[in-house]
Amino acid sequence: MLEDLDMRFVTLLLALFLIISCDSFGNISDEEYVARAKVHMDKKELRAASIELKNALVQNANNTQARWLLGEVYIELGNGPSAEKELRRAQKLGVAKEAVVIPLAESLLLQKKYSDLLAEIQPGGTLSATQRAHVHALRGNAYLEDGVQDKAAEEYRTGYELDPEQTSIMVGFARLAATQGKKDDARTWIDKALQVDAEFAAAWSLLGNIELAEGNAAEAEAALSNSIKYQPFGTKDLAKRALARFYLEKYPEGEADIEKLKQRGLTKHPYVNYVAGVGFFRQEKYREAATAFQESYKKWPSSLQLNIYLATTYYILGELEQAHVVAQRLEATAPQSLAAKQLLGAIEISRSEFDAAIDLLQKALRDSPKNVTILRTLATLMLLEGNTSQGTGYYQQVVSLEPDSPQARKMLMVA
Repeated sequence: MLEDLDMRFVTLLLALFLIISCDSFGNISDEEYVARAKVHMDKKELRAASIELKNALVQNANNTQARWLLGEVYIELGNGPSAEKELRRAQKLGVAKEAVVIPLAESLLLQKKYSDLLAEIQPGGTLSATQRAHVHALRGNAYLEDGVQDKAAEEYRTGYELDPEQTSIMVGFARLAATQGKKDDARTWIDKALQVDAEFAAAWSLLGNIELAEGNAAEAEAALSNSIKYQPFGTKDLAKRALARFYLEKYPEGEADIEKLKQRGLTKHPYVNYVAGVGFFRQEKYREAATAFQESYKKWPSSLQLNIYLATTYYILGELEQAHVVAQRLEATAPQSLAAKQLLGAIEISRSEFDAAIDLLQKALRDSPKNVTILRTLATLMLLEGNTSQGTGYYQQVVSLEPDSPQARKMLMVA
């Protein structure tokens, strides 16, 4: 019986060796690996597709189709540098310009190489009208990201004349309108794009961003979910959906999105940590929030919203000196921010620095003279300082702004 078991084990090992050796010794051709990759690409199994394409290139480093497809896969995965490298190799191996120009432009956009794109990617040659329109859209996106709105508009208009059904042009116009604060125009262009292609991830992504910016968390979640459905490796959209879900108090779902991002190796990503921090903050897990915000700050120190959250978190934790440092830095770098002034004022009050708080809040009041919160706080501070006339004056302003408020009238009487 023991000998029979040993023979079965040896037979199993031999079978396993034969299976492995089929791949290892080239019984699968590079063309077969490419065919496998295409099946995975059709199913949006991009990681699996990239493995098959790399196997093809091990078999034949000059397989032009494998190089070109791998570049396309890297774009879908958001890996601009690797996409550019593979596409340029494919071009050197003889892949036609028409097949390379658009994905190459997309790889440059992913890397924020706007000047390189505008210098190299041109809509001429033997490109079809549809391809030229797409190139104009990508050039417009480069101009828009670089802050040159008039040039972006010109590119979009030229592309639209070439192909009025080009969805990338429509989304380009929508991005331009959103940048200019014309949200209704942006939505109109997005609707047009989705009527042409209901699965166009870029349109859903932009709609999700607009809804999120306007505080429409439920609509943002729905739009971003569609974007993720049609472009599964949209990392930014996954993070933004997590933020929308935290606003909706869907904490397990938001945390699941964050976990997916960390599984992709984005544990140190500043925006991922910012969103994770917001989730902790809204659940009143302030110590965990502080840790996440601190990690985000290492790579994203200029973010106004992040600094407000970080200072507020320190303030709630009672770490007033750290809160004060962040709030001071915030107010210095964003002197027009009313939120920054109010936050620093609150911290100064907690530190019993009443004069500093009064000075700061009076500056904030000049920017927002009808802000009842600032007026109430100043009134209270003036009374604490013994300045009853100014305290009464501030409460009189509160009553004039809220004439039906019993609390405001009571405080005026007390003053």
